[in-house]
Formats: sequence, structure tokens, C-alpha cells
Amino acid sequence: MTRVFLSYVVASALLLTGCADSPTTEPSPAPVAGVWTGRYREITCTGPAGTCSTRFKAGEPEYEFTLTLTQTGDDIHGTFDRHSLASEAHATGDVSGVVAGVTVQLSGRLQWRAELFPGVQGGMNLDAFHAVVDQSKNAMTGSFHLIHKEGEAERFRTECRILSLTRQAL
Repeated sequence: MTRVFLSYVVASALLLTGCADSPTTEPSPAPVAGVWTGRYREITCTGPAGTCSTRFKAGEPEYEFTLTLTQTGDDIHGTFDRHSLASEAHATGDVSGVVAGVTVQLSGRLQWRAELFPGVQGGMNLDAFHAVVDQSKNAMTGSFHLIHKEGEAERFRTECRILSLTRQAL
């Protein structure tokens, strides 16, 4: 009985060792190059007294945006273009990041465009953009943070939830 048990232990150890030596392969990065359009909602705001309560006075603000990406392997680069509202300037800027499997991570700097508000200086840092590409490879869900700046000084931060983000047909 002891021999049978020892044979079982040795065979199990060899089997486990073989599994440990087998290489693991990373999934190929999802193809994300193209033009993506969508909407996001600011769900939280952190900043000086009055800033966030004024911002959220009519509920959680929603914005339309366009994300245009190029891809080489797992590296991605492009532009994030946040469309303007009546009360806020248009912001656009370069973004870069990586795609690992179906997970997209980006960061970048968006500058205010002054068509609506001449003389406005500043913009937003896009931070912690984390989205997951769905099985169709044509939609993403996720979230990100925006650090709102005036010049280089931070004014407030918002956490944003992506409501929809869909790749446009070529």
C-alpha cells in the first residue's frame, strides 16, 4: 500500500512539474484601430467647495466624444475629442496607451478649444482610462478620470463612466 501511495505522489509531482514548465501565451491584443464614438457621464466630482455642486446642479453631466486610434501590436495612439456643451468649451488632445487582450488603457492631455470661450486657458488630463472591448470587437465599456485644469493648476477631478462607445464602420 505504501508503494502504491508513493508511486501516486511521484507521478502527481511529475505531472505538476510538467504543467509548471509549459509556456503560457498572452492573448493577442484586440484590434482597436479606427474611429469610436460614444457618450460618457461624470459620476463623481472632487474639488473645492461649490465647484462640484455647481457642476452637478442639473444632475450628472453627460458628454459626447470621439476616440480615433491607430494601433501597432499592443501600442495605441490617437486623439480624444470631447464635444462641447453650451456651458463648456470643446476639448481635444493626444492619447496613448496599450491594449492587452481585450483591455484598453489610455492617458493623455486635452486642451480647451476657445471657439466658444476666447481666452480660456487650460484643459484636462485623461487618466486611468480602462475599457474592455466586447466580443463583436465593435463596442467598449469602462471608465476614466478627468483632471480639470486652469493653466497648469488643478481645479477639480471627475470620475467618468462610459455609457456607450462604438466603432464606426469604415
